[in-house]
Amino acid sequence: LDVCSAAKINPALKASSNSWISVLAKMEPIWLHGEVLYYAFQCDLYAYPTGQLLLPHTTLMKLLTYGTLAWEIVGPLLLLSTRPALRATACLLFSIMHLSFGMFLRIGIFAFSPLLFAFALLPGLVWDHPRLPFRRVGALFQRLCEKVASKHPPGLRPPIRLSKPVSALLAVLYCHTLLTSLSEDPRIGRILPSSLDWIHQMTGLYQRWGVFVNMPSILDGWFVVEGRLSDGRDVDLFQGTDQVGWDKPPTPFTHYGSFRWPTPLVVI
Repeated sequence: LDVCSAAKINPALKASSNSWISVLAKMEPIWLHGEVLYYAFQCDLYAYPTGQLLLPHTTLMKLLTYGTLAWEIVGPLLLLSTRPALRATACLLFSIMHLSFGMFLRIGIFAFSPLLFAFALLPGLVWDHPRLPFRRVGALFQRLCEKVASKHPPGLRPPIRLSKPVSALLAVLYCHTLLTSLSEDPRIGRILPSSLDWIHQMTGLYQRWGVFVNMPSILDGWFVVEGRLSDGRDVDLFQGTDQVGWDKPPTPFTHYGSFRWPTPLVVI
């Protein structure tokens, strides 16, 4: 495979495997019963008010749950399609799905980072379309490539191809990552011996796909950090108030600087 072909195939394989592993982790009662959005939207640590507005609409939440599960099964097949229109549609729908997550839940860059991956999977039909802004971006990349190529004599740039040993190594690393991700599911357990853990630790290929899984076990509520000053007054160190209040605040999520703030507090 030349570099261009690898750039198209490898991200599609990675995205497909990640999605299917995520679906496997979601094969649990709250997903199969359509209750996962209820648990997600009633969580004060992560839910936006927009998500809490959907709580009374149980039928709609169930439809969205089953729709998400079905799309994560079917969508990756479209990413592997050789038809540009199907692949472009899959990229668009995956982007909309992750952006919608960010509309209802405080998940930080997780709502936007998959969009960068979708750009790598867009077919040439989208980049060359005269009515889409991608054409200008593609033209910019083309000028940069021509500028870099002009610094080297012509005829001395043969097509870069991956040798068989390199291709075999990439295949082994891909399989290792896949098996390691599967091992995160407690129903499957460890597949590879612990003596091979250094591979994903050294390469940074360790991945976990437990997002929105086992939602009932997520700690919910709000935090009060009580402290006593030298003059005997009690203060709330977390909220920075002179009085310690134990009542639930109207919007608990506003007390955190980012969606990562509750994580260490939950662990502690």
